[in-house]
Amino acid sequence: MCANSIKIKLKRIDGLIIPYEYNYYLAINFYEKLFLYNDLIRKIHNPDSYSLHTFSNIISNKGKSGLNGLDIPDGFIIFRSLDSRLINYLRLGLSLNPTIKIVNAKYIVESIHNWKEFDGRNEFYFRTLSPVVVKDFNSSKRYVDDPTEVEDNLLRVTYWQLENLFNIKNSNLEIKIKNIRRKSVRISSKPNGISKTIGFEFEGKISGDPNALKVIYYRGLGSKTGLGLGEIEVRDNEN
Repeated sequence: MCANSIKIKLKRIDGLIIPYEYNYYLAINFYEKLFLYNDLIRKIHNPDSYSLHTFSNIISNKGKSGLNGLDIPDGFIIFRSLDSRLINYLRLGLSLNPTIKIVNAKYIVESIHNWKEFDGRNEFYFRTLSPVVVKDFNSSKRYVDDPTEVEDNLLRVTYWQLENLFNIKNSNLEIKIKNIRRKSVRISSKPNGISKTIGFEFEGKISGDPNALKVIYYRGLGSKTGLGLGEIEVRDNEN
């Protein structure tokens, strides 16, 4: 059975502190592992393409925050894609080179397992597993930084993405969010003032056409999802 969702278990083997905004560095590692997919199947990390995948923060119960960054000795990442071929090529890339470097820290992939697939429901509660970056629907060059602007812009941008990128019309999408928190994220390798923006972590409820929810589950919410942004976890209840 082809997998569209995997759990990647990591263990640190060198170094210590990683940046708070480490999502971009993880993404660069994954792009490197996907070189065959990029060459043979579909260009990724390209201005003319859009992401078909997303991944979570490093999930760990041992992580500690410090003044200069995060100390995460081990943990796991949930990686998802609408294209199961991308998952297969990522498995191959990680088997050829199981090391992941985040600035001065180095991790090794200990194991990869299939993870939870989307079950076709038309509504669910959720929480974010990585920050969501939201574009201003009326100004595509601006990212929303005010929590009060997130819900409306996220809904409108997602509607546009579903219709124009995935040909899903009349998705009847509804997104309600709560407990929203701002979080700084890195979206490029340019100097800090340009490369960082504001993302948001939150909980909520989403409903609509199951095909639309499937896209969101495997691709993520918001923009720049291929940089490890916008992944969500389905919850069975609101709590």
